Amino acid sequence: MARPNDEPLIHTAAWNQVVGSADTLARFMGHEAVNPEHLVLAVLLDPDQLASQVLATIADREQVVAALREAIQSTSYSRSAVAGEESSEKE
Repeated sequence: MARPNDEPLIHTAAWNQVVGSADTLARFMGHEAVNPEHLVLAVLLDPDQLASQVLATIADREQVVAALREAIQSTSYSRSAVAGEESSEKE
């Protein structure tokens, strides 16, 4: 049964694991904020995640991970917390 729009969704253990991994990756890379790129990388690095498994059927997951890491660690990458975009810690 669908939840009413105003009722918060449940965060699963898998969600918490991916978010925690994304936070760890961002910190390890010296970034000030967790961005979508960190979440995607966290999912790709976990072979138990469905999205990672699906991607592996159509592309070389390791190549995608390497390309994403390279892009995130490049000198031109500049995503950081901006006024008004600092995060919300809704759970």
